[in-house]
Amino acid sequence: GRLRLWPVGILAFLMMSMLPDALMAQRQHLDSLDLLHTELHLEVTDFSGETLSGVAMLEVRNREASVQTLPLMLYRGFQVSRVEVDSRSVVFARYGDSLVAPLPAKSAGDTHHIRIAYAGTPQRDAQWGGFYWREGYAFNLGVAFTEIPHPFGRSWYPAIDAFEERSQYAFHITTPKDKKAFLSGMPDSTTTDAQDRPVWHWSTRRPIPSYLVGIAVGPYTTREDAIERAHGPDLPIIHGVAAADTARYFGAFSKLKAGL
Repeated sequence: GRLRLWPVGILAFLMMSMLPDALMAQRQHLDSLDLLHTELHLEVTDFSGETLSGVAMLEVRNREASVQTLPLMLYRGFQVSRVEVDSRSVVFARYGDSLVAPLPAKSAGDTHHIRIAYAGTPQRDAQWGGFYWREGYAFNLGVAFTEIPHPFGRSWYPAIDAFEERSQYAFHITTPKDKKAFLSGMPDSTTTDAQDRPVWHWSTRRPIPSYLVGIAVGPYTTREDAIERAHGPDLPIIHGVAAADTARYFGAFSKLKAGL
């Protein structure tokens, strides 16, 4: 039969109509809100039950006046116990992977501070991506093959999952005593909590999108290193490697490092 070419406008309408409601809400608000900073305080300690718990703290700025809602995405398997906006508890809405919080009326350029307490089982994509628990390790892959939208921060924290939305990040991750945490960015310090468990503090130096936010927790062997640069200071590196793989890993990396 003859190939029928669909008008571009009709095709675009059909594609948009198939997008999840949560994604549509986020797309509509990208021009009115700017996510400035995301801070995650999480316990990654339940390796038998495979659950996370903690608090996400977000700072958002109005691009225009009187923005009424903040549409976030968080996997439906998480239970949200409390949402605060500018230090006041608010009634929030959840449907599917959507988490919507009301915002007080403010002027363009003003900021809101959101605090979200949540806990539950993080999400894994049906094919590839999301949050994994494997043989004493926990880690994420920031892009999903089948889930829409494909940026997949929502698999383990409240996010604006859009390729073009960027935020600064700070992480405070509590782990069992025999494990270490690696995050996107650079390490700031390591402390201990009241139960003498390590708390790993990392932060990014530049804003990044949700799909580049990474976490890996496990019984890593670590080593500090650096790559010499012709101009400017050396580039610091912290290696985190499974103990059984150290010889093979560092042998391979030495060849890579020589070619950089």
